Amino acid sequence: MDDEHVGKPIPVAFGLQILPPIPIDIDNQKWKYHDGRSKSVERVWRNDVELVKDTHYYVDLKRSIITFDRDGVFVIEAGVNDKIDVDEGGGEDWATLDPGTYTTTELLVEIKDKLDDTGDLTYTVTCSDAPERRFTISATGTFDLLWRTGTHGKDGTEVSIGPLIGFDDDEDDEGKKSYEAEHDVITVPKADLILVSFMGIVNSANELIRNGAEVFKYLMNTYKGLIDTELNLDSIYEAKYANENVL
Repeated sequence: MDDEHVGKPIPVAFGLQILPPIPIDIDNQKWKYHDGRSKSVERVWRNDVELVKDTHYYVDLKRSIITFDRDGVFVIEAGVNDKIDVDEGGGEDWATLDPGTYTTTELLVEIKDKLDDTGDLTYTVTCSDAPERRFTISATGTFDLLWRTGTHGKDGTEVSIGPLIGFDDDEDDEGKKSYEAEHDVITVPKADLILVSFMGIVNSANELIRNGAEVFKYLMNTYKGLIDTELNLDSIYEAKYANENVL
């Protein structure tokens, strides 16, 4: 998200297909997409990928806030992204992960267990707890992660887990006891584009407001604090029904 949009007022949406860009709260992984109540959220996309409700994100319709999952969901497929090529000093070997869907915590355990079984070193696999959330693979001795030159790396069959957990496969990680991934693969970063399809505005009775005059009345009541007796509702409705393009 461009910095020029940070700090700008969040618009109220009624019948609009495109709103001005609204920045996400990176630290709390919350996105207030609309300054009013919402009837429903139909679909949410992160870049070009459609997200799954109550798995990748959670919705507060009353405040029109989407909270993105901070744990992560990772799908390991056999022959697609299930390998880690490693060299502990005696030549290349590799770990093969079990296929399945993992939370972050589950995947940390799976990677550690499979790496421990591969060689002589004992591994520790962690993920930082605050943005940016990145994977780190460490061991009791020096080792290489062969993201590029390994049998299953970028120059090989390209079925390494590296890119899935944020490691670049343009080069190997070599000669150290610990490596942190180059990319955050869990939280929604500033550069991501989030799109949402939703229904709003609704009143306090959770009724969808479609009529232009009703929208105007809602805005005056809610944001200006005006009561109905302070509004000339007759002229609003008369103008609305005389010309459907008004309000």
